[in-house]
Amino acid sequence: MFKLALLAMLLGGAAADTPAQAVDAHALLVRADMPRQQFLNAKVAVRATLSHGYKPDTVSDLELYIGDE
Repeated sequence: MFKLALLAMLLGGAAADTPAQAVDAHALLVRADMPRQQFLNAKVAVRATLSHGYKPDTVSDLELYIGDE
C-alpha cells in the first residue's frame, strides 16, 4: 500500500505536469526522499517471509533504522 502511494506521488505529478523526458532529476530525487524525511531517527520492524513451493517458509525479522545519512 505504501509503495503504491509513493509511486503515485512520484509519478502522478510528473506525468500530469510535463512529459517524462523533461522531468528534473534533482527534483524527482527530492520528492522521492520526502517520506523518509518524515521518519528520521525512527526504527521500523519488518518481518519478511519467503515461500518457495514445497520448501518450508523462511522468516526473517529485521529492524531498520532510518537516519539522516
